[in-house]
Amino acid sequence: MLNRVWGVRHVVAYLRGVASELQKVTWPSREETTRLTLVVLAVTTVFALALGALDAFFGWWFQRAFHAEDELFLLVAAGVAVVVGGSYVLFRNRI
Repeated sequence: MLNRVWGVRHVVAYLRGVASELQKVTWPSREETTRLTLVVLAVTTVFALALGALDAFFGWWFQRAFHAEDELFLLVAAGVAVVVGGSYVLFRNRI
């Protein structure tokens, strides 16, 4: 009865194909899954700490720059930004 309904045949064939492909998959062992999970957690933690440190540094930097009594700090920051940006533009094709 269901095979006569339009589209059901295609859905059933698709699901059978999915089941067939899932049987061909080589699943990792419990040890490999644990090891790879720990690697992902370690890399995620390291990048989160690095991004947090960068955020704290730039927050401190801009706070100090915009509350500075003289413009020297802002001038040095602008100079560093120009040098870093210019270096990137000049050397981006060599990397």
